[in-house]
Amino acid sequence: QKMGIFIGGFPSLALPIPNPDFSPRFWREGEPNDSGNNEDCAHLWISGKWNDVHCTFECFFVCERPLAQKSPFSH
Repeated sequence: QKMGIFIGGFPSLALPIPNPDFSPRFWREGEPNDSGNNEDCAHLWISGKWNDVHCTFECFFVCERPLAQKSPFSH
């Protein structure tokens, strides 16, 4: 059973990450750990915490796209 959501690929997750979007508060305790030196993708647990996973890990995913502008003729 697929649990959680794939949220992206990030090479070298186990290295210090200066980007504030990758704050330690988002990660599950002990993560990212780059288990097997091969976890370069991120997974969102149902709890809302992130986990680094192998990029072939099967789970649901989320896509990001720009918000469509509302037509002046729409209701």
